[in-house]
Amino acid sequence: MKPHHDQGRLHVPFAIKVIADPEPLDRLLDLDLGSRHITPKGRTEPPFQGENLVSVFIMFEGIRKKMICIPCFRYYQKNYSHPKCSCTLRKRFLERWLCIVCFIDEQVANAELSQQDITEEDGDVIERLCGCGTPITLEAGYMEICNWCRGHVQYEEDESDDDASANGADTSSTMDEDDDNFPPGHTNPEPDGIYYCHNKDGTLSVFYQGQRISGEPLGHSILAAQAIRDGKDMPCTCCACPHLPEREHEHHEGRGDQGRDEDEDDGEEGQDELQDNDNDR
Repeated sequence: MKPHHDQGRLHVPFAIKVIADPEPLDRLLDLDLGSRHITPKGRTEPPFQGENLVSVFIMFEGIRKKMICIPCFRYYQKNYSHPKCSCTLRKRFLERWLCIVCFIDEQVANAELSQQDITEEDGDVIERLCGCGTPITLEAGYMEICNWCRGHVQYEEDESDDDASANGADTSSTMDEDDDNFPPGHTNPEPDGIYYCHNKDGTLSVFYQGQRISGEPLGHSILAAQAIRDGKDMPCTCCACPHLPEREHEHHEGRGDQGRDEDEDDGEEGQDELQDNDNDR
């Protein structure tokens, strides 16, 4: 299996115990942050955790936004121009150069913005304040101003594009549309059949019940299977839980005991039937 970072896609390292579909970097870099939230294109339903791939981007995008109360926004809107924000991560970090003086000015502006947050000892933000000192609340309403371009951030009501998780869409072929490296599916597959095939670059893919599995999910499956063969205890994967090691799965033992009890009962009933037949004879 080859890495995805040199193919223009972002993937999770093996050191992180999650699985997720690769994220196209161009999509994240060119997303209009003035009208759209950063969301993963890949699957987010358990056991997939696409949010882990974009969490860093969300953090950098979030700290740029300055929240102001409605009266202050109206005042600034009347006295200053607030064009609509159209910033992207590419324009902010990849396509601009700063002199030392401008860089320091931006750092000072970011520090002033963070001073408006009231935090607890552990660093969690518990309240945000407008520049006038008014607490920002959902009931009173607020507006968001981009600290990068001083533009107005106004998200679209319908942001559903090609994101592949939230609305229950079919995500079995999330990566097939982006990558022509994968081979075609197996013709006339048998139910529950497992078919191995090689991708065009020599890496491995598996087709199971019409779904292609490759990359990190396949790697985790291979490693887990080898660990089980080596006699190591592996966490239960039957439940859709992102924190499998923290879950107790005693129901499996119960099911196993129940199955054994049923088998024993069946055996006893069979012996009783044989004994009754002998007596009849």
